[in-house]
This record gives sequence, structure tokens and C-alpha cells, in this order.
Amino acid sequence: MCSQLKVADNFVTRLVGLIGTKKMNDEGLLFPQANHIHTFFMSMTIDVVYVNKVMKIVKIDHSLKPWRMPLPVFKAHSLIELPAGWAKQKQLSVGDELYVGH
Repeated sequence: MCSQLKVADNFVTRLVGLIGTKKMNDEGLLFPQANHIHTFFMSMTIDVVYVNKVMKIVKIDHSLKPWRMPLPVFKAHSLIELPAGWAKQKQLSVGDELYVGH
């Protein structure tokens, strides 16, 4: 899905997320144990992939613009922020299982 997946696993990385990032290439940001986000203060549009505990996609927000706050996805255990258009380009769909590892 992407060549580099960073993990927002502490207070600072979760608070900052992608704020200040101008462009994402072949990378993503995983928020473990999170079922909602906001895009306040962000300067780019992103795709958000929500996954359950076994990394099965339960929802995808395509091209989420800055200054948005989508509703929580209660079926989700974690989420991944990706470059806008990435989910369609990689043909990700609800029900797909993702592998996160080396």
C-alpha cells in the first residue's frame, strides 16, 4: 500500500500528526487505537483508511479536505492517513485486509 508507514504512538506524534506537512509521497501515518481524526490546521487533502483490530478496512474517507472533522467510525480500531487519491489508486476497498510489517 505504501513504502513507509510511520506510527503516531505517543502524545506528541498523535497531537501533531500531519500538521505542517506540505506533501506526502509513498508514505502514510498510522494512528493505533484511534477511530476518528480531524484535519484542523492541515494544508493538504488526505485519504483516511479506518481498520479494525485485524487490519480489515471498515471505511475509507476519500479526499478529506483541511478543516474537517468526520464522525467517529465505531467499528474502527485504528486508522491510516494517506495522500489524497491513494486509496483509489491502490484500489483499496472496504473488506480488504492490510498487512503492516517489514
